Amino acid sequence: MKRIILTPLDNNNTIWYDQFLPFILSLQKTDFYTEKKGDIGVLDYDLFLEKKAVLEKNNIFCFTPYHCYSEMLLDRHISIADIADKYAYEQITFYDADICFPS
Repeated sequence: MKRIILTPLDNNNTIWYDQFLPFILSLQKTDFYTEKKGDIGVLDYDLFLEKKAVLEKNNIFCFTPYHCYSEMLLDRHISIADIADKYAYEQITFYDADICFPS
């Protein structure tokens, strides 16, 4: 079964450093990551190239959002469906970094 954990990210440094990166570091200590039970990905809402390089170095996929709506709040849900269809994911877990990965 093809699985992925996804979250939308922009260049908000507080979310990046205080919430997203600590979550990824903790996830890397689980069998989800070590036994490659699924992928980890972000919806790239204009991330800086340096941040994209960090994601790539850590085997985290960076997906271009669908951009059907100008608001990330709405667009992310359409983008998730697009990613599931385009990359044949059967299970997707979607988190908002600022809510589910508190510092």
